[in-house]
Amino acid sequence: MINQWQYTQEPDESCSLERVLTLLHDYLKHRSRPVHLMGHGVSGAIALLYTRLHPKRVRSLTLFAVAEQPAVTWHANYYVQRHLSPCSQHRLLAQIAQQLFKGKLLYSSHQLIQVLAKDLREAPLLHSLCHIEKLPQGGVEVPLMVYGAADDMIVRDAALRDWREHLNKGDRIWSCEQGGHFFHYFQAKALADQVNSFWQSLAQPRLVATERFYSNPA
Repeated sequence: MINQWQYTQEPDESCSLERVLTLLHDYLKHRSRPVHLMGHGVSGAIALLYTRLHPKRVRSLTLFAVAEQPAVTWHANYYVQRHLSPCSQHRLLAQIAQQLFKGKLLYSSHQLIQVLAKDLREAPLLHSLCHIEKLPQGGVEVPLMVYGAADDMIVRDAALRDWREHLNKGDRIWSCEQGGHFFHYFQAKALADQVNSFWQSLAQPRLVATERFYSNPA
């Protein structure tokens, strides 16, 4: 069974990772068995923090576009660029939309700008023009798979490779050549094959550490 959990913050609510983690735990704590937890970007950072807090609730952790410093998200990139550039929020978000989707926009530029602006307001991270938040770095106790794309402008290849020092036996890293920040959409088939392979490996003895950088055709 595959379930999706989403967090929505009301406009008058304070930004708090602790609240998000508590709500996620409330959702998962009644499960009879540990779950395979997956997340992309900020959601991946939340999944990572949750796994560290409640490792017995998680069978494995799969991260998409999550840097070794989990707070490195497009939101942080936005505030860095906003600090350096005098352009308006609307114009900068239009530029970031192009970067995130590598020019392959799935919706109109106007729609994407609205979505990004909403996410900028509601994401449970404390990034701002004055401060770029950092989160605890390191690995987890449970089996870990980290995915990325070589052409991701947010989580660059070097940031993905930094995960190697935190791998346990049997953990994996996988990188595709193309797909940008949302490679899991553009490389869905290749990604699904890797996820299935990882999950199947969990039924086998975890004898050696695995550090894999794959490339697949676009």
